[in-house]
Amino acid sequence: NKQVITVYNKSDINDYTNLNKESVCISCKTEQNLQLLKDKLYELGARGITTDGEYITQKRHYFAIKNAYESLLTAINAISSIPLDLVAGDIKLCWSYLGEITGTTASEDIINEIFARFCVGK
Repeated sequence: NKQVITVYNKSDINDYTNLNKESVCISCKTEQNLQLLKDKLYELGARGITTDGEYITQKRHYFAIKNAYESLLTAINAISSIPLDLVAGDIKLCWSYLGEITGTTASEDIINEIFARFCVGK
């Protein structure tokens, strides 16, 4: 039940359509709509939203946390009705999803996805 503002960058080269009213299209290059984004953030702060806590800034992290949560719920719901070694599988899966964020269980595909976002100098 948290207020969310979805921010789309590079509006100078992308045509974003069908966005909800809490979405903002900006261009860091041309500074298009940066003031609108600041105003929306200020408005959230005025409604009692604080900057305390943790925030998810990567889509990959969001899905890893969501999958970890669902795996943990499956384990909790099954703990009294199935053998513990099967419950342990769901807990291990949860750990694996969280490890995708920390790097302790990241697969080669995830590592490639991470490095594809960075420009490495020669």
